[in-house]
Parts: sequence; C-alpha cells; structure tokens
Amino acid sequence: MQLGASRLRVVEIDDGRREELQRRWDELRLDIVADAVGCSVEWCGLGEAYEDAPEGGWNRILVTGGLPRVPIGLLMRLSYEGIAVAAIGEETGTVLQTMTRQAEGEFQAHWLAIWNVDMLQDEAAQRLCDMSPLTEIAPLDSIESARSNKLAWIRANDEPTRDRLGPAALLDMIEEVWREVSATTEGEEEDIGLREVLAQDLFRMGNVLQRLGILRVAAEHHGTSYLLSPSPEAACYLGMTFSSEEDGLAWQRKAIETNPNYGGSWNEIGESLLQRGEAERAIKWFRGAINSMNYCERGAAWANLARAHLELGQSTSALFAAQEAASLMPEEEELDELLEQLGEALV
Repeated sequence: MQLGASRLRVVEIDDGRREELQRRWDELRLDIVADAVGCSVEWCGLGEAYEDAPEGGWNRILVTGGLPRVPIGLLMRLSYEGIAVAAIGEETGTVLQTMTRQAEGEFQAHWLAIWNVDMLQDEAAQRLCDMSPLTEIAPLDSIESARSNKLAWIRANDEPTRDRLGPAALLDMIEEVWREVSATTEGEEEDIGLREVLAQDLFRMGNVLQRLGILRVAAEHHGTSYLLSPSPEAACYLGMTFSSEEDGLAWQRKAIETNPNYGGSWNEIGESLLQRGEAERAIKWFRGAINSMNYCERGAAWANLARAHLELGQSTSALFAAQEAASLMPEEEELDELLEQLGEALV
C-alpha cells in the first residue's frame, strides 16, 4: 500500500490461518488504512488465486514459502515488466530471486541471497509451478490444525536462520550466537509451554541484535522475554543494553532476585563498582559470582577479584585469586602478565 498499490490479493491455503490473518489485519486497523489510500484488499484460497486477475496481469507477486522450481503458473499471470519475488530451491538451498517479465514468454531472473525458508506444501507448490487450473485444497481438521499451529510456533526457530535474509557471514554469526547461550525459563524441558519457548527465542534474538549493536531493539526482545517467562539471563542482558549505569545495575539486581545463583550479574555489578574505584565493595560481588552454582565463567570473576585486591594493595590475596583465574583460563595472556607482576612484588 505504501508503494501505491490499488489492489492486493492475499492467498492463503489454510482456512484457519487465513481467518487469523484477516483478524489481525482488522485488529491493526489496516483495513481503514487500505480504504484511506484507495487500495482494495482481497483474501482467498488457492482455488481462487487466478480468478478475476487484472487484464494486463499482476504488477507484483510475492511468494513467502519456498518453491521447488520456477513458478511458471504464477509468472504467466505477471504483467509486462512486472516483478515476482520467490525463494526457489537450488543445489545450495532456497535462493531468493526476482523474476521480471520482459517479453512474451521471456523472463529475467536475479539471485539475491540464500533464504532458508519453509517449503510450501507439495500440492500447493505443484499447482503454482504448473499451468494447470487450480482447485481448493481440502482444509485440515480443526483440532489437528490447532495442534499443528502450536507445534509450528514451538519449532519456529529450531533453525535460527530460517526466514532470515542476509550475507552468508551474517547468517553464520546468527547461528553461532543463537546456540551460544540460552535463558533458564520456567518449566522442565519435557513439559515446556509456548510462553517459555517464545521467551527463549526472544532472548536469543535479543542476544544476536545486541552483538550487532542494535541495542534498543535488543532491549525490547529481552524485556518481552522476561515478561513472558522471567529468567536471570534476560534481565542481565537487558541491563547491558542501557547507557545509564544505574538502570543497568537495577536490572542486574533484578536478575539476582530472579535467581540468586546467576553468577553473571554478580560479576557485572562487581565490574561496575571496580570501574568506579570502589574496589572494596566490588570484592563482595566477585565472591558472589565465584560461589554461584550455575556460573560457567568463574575464571573471569577470579581475575576481577585479583584486580580488586591489587587495587587495594593486597598483593597476597591478589596473587591467590590470579592463580585460580589462570587455572581456569590457562590461555589468557593478560593473566600471565598479572601473575608475573604480582610475583615480582612479593619477592
């Protein structure tokens, strides 16, 4: 509609999903927007997709599901110089392509990027790719459909790069960061609910956005994750997005309230105090991180504790803490330098 379209046709195979899309459309008052800009919006199933098409063909066609091959049936309904956008299966995976109609029976395709997207149902894809007339696919049983929809939400981000479009290096980074850390939401794995799954996915996407430096949107993801199912990780990472130190520390304390054994926030608060020059107060928080049951980065807390003791001139305590840190992080060169410095000071 923003591009000035006067007519839109939304084709959805499943009756239940189509009704839900229409409900959300009306809920967002997009029907009022469409009327205001003079755009006619139609909703239909696959059987009516080609009925009453514009005489000169459609100017734009967008397919949101993956297709096994070029959709000839759709392209023949494209206007001259019209553009279709679809993800087509290739040897390297599904590739987002633009296809332009240039002359009678002549099309030009451009590959844009790899786009890991769900493939359309076989029957639907077959009918879009072939020239044969379409008939409506029988709807799924309502109970089975509801279960299927819930399962789809739960498994929506099993592959984190699905439906993500971008350079290969970016997609690889998303994969790596996505698996790097998870939120300890409520519920056991075998009976985890939809809220917990969505909270987990929001937290992981927030972590990706945080790595990319998109802090405001990352904060929204972490905050919503915490509201859905409170976790210390969501609170901790949300705190890291704030430019205000006090706001950040408030969320680190919220993480500890959520789970007193979450060492990451104990360490974050200690680091903040150490940077302020409050080394004596920081020691308490670093020790809290070290004593936390579910903290896998104790080496960092020991290293920070060593720096705090060194700041206070407590060389013996600093040496002990640095040795503990070095045993947990043997490849950390900075610790080797610190140990050498402390050893010389004690000689």
